Amino acid sequence: MSIAHDILPECFVDTNIVNTFLTMEGIYVDANHCHGCNKVGSMMQKLKDEFALGVIDNDKKQHSYNSQFYSLGKTEHLELLKHSSKHHYLIRVSPAMDGFILEVAERQKIDMSDYDLPDKLKDFTEITKDAKAKDSKNLKRLFKDMAGDDEMKILKKILGYIYKNKYDCDEKVVSSFL
Repeated sequence: MSIAHDILPECFVDTNIVNTFLTMEGIYVDANHCHGCNKVGSMMQKLKDEFALGVIDNDKKQHSYNSQFYSLGKTEHLELLKHSSKHHYLIRVSPAMDGFILEVAERQKIDMSDYDLPDKLKDFTEITKDAKAKDSKNLKRLFKDMAGDDEMKILKKILGYIYKNKYDCDEKVVSSFL
């Protein structure tokens, strides 16, 4: 798989879910893992007029570049943002990807132990913050099994649509997913 320098998830678990969902959408690339929200913002700025898609947590401290984005819509845990003049998009996860995943598991009645994963946020975060989470087969299996959840379907559709239509995204179409 080639590295997609224009797909910028901030955490190891974000990178895994992005890669898993893009593969499910028929897109075989490896997202360019960035370490933290600030790195995503900096990398997007370096891409200037090129396409970029970042995946970030809704941290209290956001990169100053994020203030140049406006919302295309949101769900309980996901918000899609578009840069005011560039082909740059952000998917902001609230409160953070770890908690979102655990909430989906709970509402889908998924037993995390079936994936050798803990169901407590503190323990789960220890695993997802580790570099091994980027390629964890247990997490990939979990994400595939979660793909039927309404918000996970939305995340998968947004990732697929935006990547396939990098410079030709129709804001009305992508907003309709939310």
